Amino acid sequence: MNIVAINSTSARIRFTLPSLLVGLIGHAELHYTTDLNIPRSQWNIQKFARPKRLFDTPNIEYHLGNLSPDTTYFFQIQVIIEALQSGPESEIYKLYLPPIPSSATTATTTTTVPSNITLDAQLNAVSNDYSSLNVSWRQFSPQEKKFIDGIQIRYKKAEQDENEWQLTQVLHRDVRSYVLRDLHPGVSYAVDLVFNSNPDITTHIISTKPIVIDMPSEPKDEFDIHVILTPNDVNVDAFQTQIKLNGLPLPINKYINVAKISYRSDESMELLHAFRVPNENGKLILDGLEPNKR
Repeated sequence: MNIVAINSTSARIRFTLPSLLVGLIGHAELHYTTDLNIPRSQWNIQKFARPKRLFDTPNIEYHLGNLSPDTTYFFQIQVIIEALQSGPESEIYKLYLPPIPSSATTATTTTTVPSNITLDAQLNAVSNDYSSLNVSWRQFSPQEKKFIDGIQIRYKKAEQDENEWQLTQVLHRDVRSYVLRDLHPGVSYAVDLVFNSNPDITTHIISTKPIVIDMPSEPKDEFDIHVILTPNDVNVDAFQTQIKLNGLPLPINKYINVAKISYRSDESMELLHAFRVPNENGKLILDGLEPNKR
């Protein structure tokens, strides 16, 4: 594992997976704290995942923002493999984040920059289907791009804690949309942007307007049909039986091609079968029966 400060408020984490874990489903958990004396269960946690939660490469890189400048942090990363319910864990690493400088110097001029910039990205999200979202945002101005080195989308179920955010890969600052996949149908998701600052300018950029989007529920299988049949739905005369099927959606011929009727008389244990096509009202006619038999 290798971890370096990108600027005063963010760090870059790189690590290499054992080759036998490449191709498996899972995520990484970065545990971090400023106080080694507190229990591990009280450390901050940031969850990261590759697209589709698939570890598709042994060389992994994540960026962690929203850290405090002029502060020493301790980091430990744990890989969670879904099929194993656990995974390898790194040693504890120490990193000092430098203070925010009062000015930024370029080749031609020295300019005082703010320590924080708030930015409304005008986030929007539209569901493509029951498990994916197309997230989009506005184009950033040339002045804003001077502060932005990359973009990540963070997302979580709306009811989850703040330490449950998942992050996408780092996107170029000119990218304006990204598709989130493998989401859960019928669940509300909170979606926000994370800005990675330009390494030469230590301004912390904060997204001001995250959004909450409701994923559509999967539709009920329209062919999941429960036919209702009661004694009153069977009418018998001397030579035939009329059977009325209830609970069928319309048009009936779209859902039911043929019905199989099984029957026998009291005098025989032989079970007979007949195949009939219901009419537009859901009625079946069983004919050829013998009179004076039950």
